[in-house]
Amino acid sequence: MNFTSPLSKSECIARFRAAVDAPWKFGSGRDVIGWTGLGALHARKRIGYRNSFQTVVTARLRPSGDGTHVSVSAGMPGVVVAFLFVWFGFFVLTGLALAFSDAPAAALGSLGFIAFGIALVAVGRWFARDEAAYLTAFLVETLELEAI
Repeated sequence: MNFTSPLSKSECIARFRAAVDAPWKFGSGRDVIGWTGLGALHARKRIGYRNSFQTVVTARLRPSGDGTHVSVSAGMPGVVVAFLFVWFGFFVLTGLALAFSDAPAAALGSLGFIAFGIALVAVGRWFARDEAAYLTAFLVETLELEAI
């Protein structure tokens, strides 16, 4: 999603930092945890449990004319996506190797791990189902964004 803000890039960053808690800060009561880096803002919703599949919103900032152009994207953390790629890849390849070996029944074990991985991701993403809209609304309000 693309937005514009009447604020400068540095003002957007300052407002974002003032509205969020740092990832290592506990107990302040703010609902959003955020950090900045490489010209982007990253935010996730504070939850009372661990969810590796939680939605992270990334807002890339570019100065434009009289304000800032903001591109917002949402998804799972990149480390989690990379891990899932390795996880599923390993068990798919293992299952294929076992299916064409002398013990094709052993390939069912790989299918079990693949099914477990799919169920784990489905449950984790279900818990994070409304977070992208919540975080986007937070950015719209904090940075005075208007859709383009």
